[in-house]
Amino acid sequence: MKVLKRRKSKEDSGFTLMELMIVIFILAILVSIAIPVMFRLIANAKRRTCQANLRIIDGQANAFYIENGIYPSSVMSLVPSFIRDEPRCPVVPNSAYIWDSLEAKVICPSGDPGHEYP
Repeated sequence: MKVLKRRKSKEDSGFTLMELMIVIFILAILVSIAIPVMFRLIANAKRRTCQANLRIIDGQANAFYIENGIYPSSVMSLVPSFIRDEPRCPVVPNSAYIWDSLEAKVICPSGDPGHEYP
């Protein structure tokens, strides 16, 4: 008995609608997992950048105090002799850090408790 082979027609090639929908569904699940993780990583990077800026400004303010005997009146008084450019907060775009001369510490303009340096 001879088995007849069916010839492939143009209609038989390609994916079915169900296969495409399953692939799209799987991709949607992966994207829904990846996007919140990405936003959390970006927020964490901005927070760490802010903390690093605060640490740099605090160290330079202490160097200013050792050299001049007083703390600087503002962050801008540290530029250009102690800090090359005035650092900006990555959380609040185009906002400069605030120097609190009473407590001799630098404050982040975002006011977020995660953005502080003792």
